[in-house]
This record gives sequence, C-alpha cells and structure tokens, in this order.
Amino acid sequence: MVDRGAIGSVLDDRYEVMERLGEGLHFAVFKAKDRVQNRTVVVKLLKPDVRPNDLDAWREALSVPSKLSHPSIAQVYEVGRVDGTIYLVSEYVRGINLKERIRRTAPFSLAVAVDIAIAVAEALEYAHKQGVIHSDVRPHNVLINAEGEVKVTDFGVGAVLARSPDSEPLLRTVHYVPPEVAEGSAPSVASDMYSLGVILYEMLTGVVPFDAETPLAVLLRQAKEPAVPPGRINVGIPRAIDGIVLKCLQKDPTKRYRSMSSLLADLRAVQEALRFGRSLDWAPADVADAVAQEPDEEEPAAPTYLSAMSRAAMLVTGVALVAILVMFWQIFFRGTRDVQVPEVSGMERSQAEMRVAKLGLKPIFVEEWNDRVPAGTILRTYPSAGSTVKQGREITLWVSKGPQIVTVPDVTKRMDEATARRVIQESGLAVGAVDEQYSDDVPRGNVIEQDPPGNSRVAPGTQVALVISKGPEDVPVPDLVYDKTEREARNALERIGLTVGDVTRDYSDTVPAGNVLSQDPPAGTVVPVGSSVSLVVSRGPEPAFGEGGDTGWSGGIEGPQRRFRVEVRVPSGPDPQQIQIVVNDANGSRVVFDEPRSPGDRFVREVQAVGNDVDIQVTSDGKPFYHRVFHRPGG
Repeated sequence: MVDRGAIGSVLDDRYEVMERLGEGLHFAVFKAKDRVQNRTVVVKLLKPDVRPNDLDAWREALSVPSKLSHPSIAQVYEVGRVDGTIYLVSEYVRGINLKERIRRTAPFSLAVAVDIAIAVAEALEYAHKQGVIHSDVRPHNVLINAEGEVKVTDFGVGAVLARSPDSEPLLRTVHYVPPEVAEGSAPSVASDMYSLGVILYEMLTGVVPFDAETPLAVLLRQAKEPAVPPGRINVGIPRAIDGIVLKCLQKDPTKRYRSMSSLLADLRAVQEALRFGRSLDWAPADVADAVAQEPDEEEPAAPTYLSAMSRAAMLVTGVALVAILVMFWQIFFRGTRDVQVPEVSGMERSQAEMRVAKLGLKPIFVEEWNDRVPAGTILRTYPSAGSTVKQGREITLWVSKGPQIVTVPDVTKRMDEATARRVIQESGLAVGAVDEQYSDDVPRGNVIEQDPPGNSRVAPGTQVALVISKGPEDVPVPDLVYDKTEREARNALERIGLTVGDVTRDYSDTVPAGNVLSQDPPAGTVVPVGSSVSLVVSRGPEPAFGEGGDTGWSGGIEGPQRRFRVEVRVPSGPDPQQIQIVVNDANGSRVVFDEPRSPGDRFVREVQAVGNDVDIQVTSDGKPFYHRVFHRPGG
C-alpha cells in the first residue's frame, strides 16, 4: 500500500507516486506514473476511516464510471483493492477545479458560464443514458484544463453516500444537495439537474443561491425559501438565463426540466443568441413548450447498487434529518412575533447591521463587486424591505465591495501569444487588439508590449492590447556583382543591417579585378537583419603563362631551341570549347595544341620554339583570349 504522502512509493507494483495533489472528503489524491502504460495518472486512495464492511460497496460504486467514455468525463482506468483499502486510477487533468476558478474570477461572463454548463450537462446527459446518476455534482468535481476543456469527475461517489447512515458528508456538501435528496429520496436525473443549476447560479453571481451560518440552516432555506433570481444579484443576466437557472432550482423535481436534453436545448439556444446578438428576453418555458414532444430521457432504473436495505437506510436518514429540521425550526422560530424587514439599501454596513439587529433579525452579509456603489454600502436585502418575517429570521444583506479590481498580469517577452492569451483570460480580462512588430531582441511569436502594462489595476473585462514580435526584420539582399568593389559592397550591406561574411578571390575574364565576382545568398534573397553575405572578389583574368618566379616560363639556354611552359585556364562560355595554342617563331606559324575542353578546365602544355622572337597565342573556338610575344634578351 502507498505510505500516504511518500513520494516514490509504488502502489500495487504499478503506480509510482510522484506528487500529493491534495485531500477531499473521501480520498487522498496523488499524481502518479503508470509504469505499465507509461502515462501520468491520478490515484485516489479511500481514507482509512471508511468502515471495512463498506469497502465492497465503494468498489462496486466506483467501478460504475469505468464504462463511461465521453470527452467531458474524466476517464476511469482501474478500481482496485489493496492492503485493506480501495484505490481508483483515473485520467490526469492538468488544470484547476471549477470551485477554485469561481473563487478567483466569478462572476463569469455569460458566454463562459453557459459554455461550461453545456459541457457539464452533455457529460451528465451521456451518463444518464448509460443508466448512471452522478449524485454528487459540485464545482469541486468539475475540472478545467489549460485548453479550457471541461472534465467531470467522481461519478459513483454520491451513490455510496446516499445510502450511508452517516449524514456528515451530506452536511459538508449541503449547498449542492437537492431538497428531495436531503429528505431521503434516491438521486435522480432531476437531482443532478438541481445541482447543475446551483453551479450555474454560482458561476453567474459568485455566490450560492442558499447560504447560512450552519449546514442545517442551509437545508432549511433550501426547503422553504425560493431562490433569489440571479439577475437581481448580477444585473447583466438576461431573462432567459434567469429562467433556466430558476427552473433547475425548483423545489418540486417534476417542475424542473424533464431531461438533460431539454435543458441542453435551452442552454444551446442561449449560446447561439449570445454568439449572434439575438434577444434573450424569453422565458425557458416558451422553449420547453416548443420541444414538448421531444421524447424524455429514460430515467435510469434504480441503480443495481441501491438495494432495498440501502433505500431503508436512506429513508431512516431522511426522517432523522427532517426531525432535526423541525426541532431547529421550533427552537428558533416558535413563539416569535412578526416584524417587517427594514429598508437599509444605501446605508453603511454598520448602520444597517444595527437597524436589522434592533428588530430581532439576524443579518448575514454577502459581499459583491459594484462599479456604481461605494464599498461598504448596502445594495439590497433578502427578503426585500417591507416583507413580514418572524423575529430571529436571518436576513441576507448584499454589501458593495466597490469596483472590482484585477491586477493585469505581465505577459511581455517571456510568453508566446497563446500563453499570454490564456493567462489574460484566466485573470478575468479580455484580449484586445493584437499587432505585430519586428524586434531584434524578442523571439518571433512572443509578446513585446502590452497595454495596460503588467501589474496595473483595472476593472474585470478590461481589454489588454498586445504587440507580438515578428522577430528580426527581413530585408532583400542587394545585387553586388560586377559593378561593386569590395569596399562598395561592404558599405551597401552595412547600410541595410547586413554584414560581410567570408571573402575569397578568383580569376575572371569578365569582371574587373577588385570587383565582386559572385555573392551568397544571391541578390533578391530575403534574409533577417544581421545576416551575413559571402563574397568572391575578382582577381582579373588569369595569366595563361607563368612569369618570373611564378610557375613561369623558361627559354632555351643553349642554341636557338627554346621551351615554354604554357598554363591555360579555359574561359567561361560554351561547353565544350575548341582550344588551340598557336606558335609563331623563326620556323613560321603552327598549331601545337588543338583539343576540346570545358569552361574552367586547367591544363599545362610545354611548347618548343626557335628564334629570338616567339609569339604564342591561345584561342577558344578561333577567338584569341591570350597573346604574348617573348623576346630573347640581347637578341
């Protein structure tokens, strides 16, 4: 068994623990490496306080989601039992849970909240069609990865809790528990829908619809009070979304949507309206009527893991809970007199608190951002001013936190555009105009500048403009060949931000000595600023004969006979060329060499001549390209 928290230990000879990710209500959670599949996974170990005779029930319930395969459901790979505990191995999702994202950035924009709700509803719709009720739908069990993909986790956990006589887990997740489940009913499609409605409410407003100081007080409010429409908390919420949320939160399960498919139809209608700027001034009932003939999702039969004994246990739990609620009600509300909720909107918090408490009411404060009302000022109450309530009743007062301020993240230089966009959006801001600019310092694709700058404090939703690097500016290489000297070529390159690379020299019959014979890269090539261009500089025509102390020529030193060493380099032109060496001496004119050769070929020929004056000429296809007359000294 894994030694809890021991990095490097191995579970069941397969899963190597890499990191402890945290601990939930029921599991210790680890990041691990699957040595067999060579992949990163999540390993969840059931806590040791689970009773031994419940282990089989846990294993059976946790095995249910292993048959589910959906893009928005975290894949379960294995459920096992080792060393007296149950472990579950599932897909590793790199990201944060929805509860943490709500804590950081709620309220969400309408589009983001609806997109997430659709992804969760699609996962639940698929599971329901497979006969699986989630029964523990909470934002803690919804993961969002770096690409914004939604993954629902922990199917099956709620099924075990629903039949457990222990009410503590229910009380710890009370904000998301439907009234009928709290009273002992089995989880259903309708109960999953209620919990999703709470999540959507929380994404849109930043608060849950029912809250109080104790779990029992929350249950009481859920059972007795209507939910405050989210549009009263966030005035930007249109009528259609208000209606969808409230329909999900109906006390009577039969008054909620008939299926996840019906809910999805309304959510997708909202999504399309937001995308195309259409009106959202409609009630969901209108849409429901329009699709009334749609066949219901088949309500999964009582899951096989809910036995008759389990139902009895649930019933006992429900009866006990109702009894506690009745006792709670009698203790706190029996014999109290009626009072009217005072008008405290616009008052400072301390004044409102004193006025409410003076009437024997219990103020509960909920803070929210408001761009128009100063911080510390009461915005509204629930129940509203003038309502008649019993003394001792809790009154919710919403207090302005003033304009919401978000710190702009610094995304310059070290971030590419995709990462910068994600970081900006996760901070509750929007990406504004995106321009491009050349930069010698910032790599291509990274952010050069942003406006507002990093660490500025702005309102949520503020647009952050970005300037993205195109890397060093590209320039075309100029034409340097033939009419540019080496110095002129250097100057031309430096003027446009290029440099001279390697410089070599070679003979040329066509390019004057000292001028550029060739270049690499060639003219017109587009290269980044700072690139180098290699040059070949002309040495002028190559001599056909060596002279002096070079490869040289030598005259005869005895008698009239003379010898000359002729070195030939075939000029550019046709291939092949007919090369001739013609000698004029005391014996007349004659051809001493006549062969085809290719341009650039080099060869040496020894020529004999007689007399004091010797004329040697080299031709290509009959055209002279070298000619020289040699005089014997003193001759």
